Amino acid sequence: MLSGSRPAAQQPTWTDDDDLLTPHASPIAPNRTQPPTQTTQTTQPRKRLRDEVAPGDHLYEQNFYTVKSVNRDANTGTTSVLVTNLKGVDSILPVDLLEGLTSTSHYTKEYLKNPTELSRMPETFNEQSFRVTYSKQVEANDVADALLDRLGEAGQSKAKCRKVMRELMKGERRVMHAKLRLTMHGEPIMERGRYSVIDLDVAHKRAGDPGIRWVDSRTITELVINGMRFYSNEYKEA
Repeated sequence: MLSGSRPAAQQPTWTDDDDLLTPHASPIAPNRTQPPTQTTQTTQPRKRLRDEVAPGDHLYEQNFYTVKSVNRDANTGTTSVLVTNLKGVDSILPVDLLEGLTSTSHYTKEYLKNPTELSRMPETFNEQSFRVTYSKQVEANDVADALLDRLGEAGQSKAKCRKVMRELMKGERRVMHAKLRLTMHGEPIMERGRYSVIDLDVAHKRAGDPGIRWVDSRTITELVINGMRFYSNEYKEA
């Protein structure tokens, strides 16, 4: 997964949640409802950017790409990468452009962190894509079924029951390429210690599932972002 942006003036961050876009009451006068913001629309529709772009214009782009194929030409020594973005638009990127992008799979530095540090790190990721390794939430019915399968009939020792229960409560290990969902104020959306994220692999498929998932911060064992890998002692290679 690749992501890239070109610098421009800081813009407010919005999400696609309607409840996060509604006007808030003024903190100075909490009992008064603020009137909705009026938007003025020009009578003449503007032309497309491609028709008006001119020398001296400053452009901004932020995209999340999935690599579909890589073409390395042995004769010319050139490399081109075919990518698709979240809108399903394919593009060919020359290898020189990759120097300005980051990958959620590639890193050159590694840092050992304790679990508390790892759990707090995503709060600072903003719009950047990253890779996270964590444990999926355990469902009570799944634990009950697995417990019966593994212990069978009654008569098992308490020690064995406790050992099996501890293993089942860990949850299934998962690796996800994601980006945070943010409020209109640019803050991570969280609930009970879980980050709300967009699973980029799911979102790129554009199959009706927006890819909204939840990551329990307490179960994070690895993060990869900006060419750096952060992991805890609890991380184990699959």
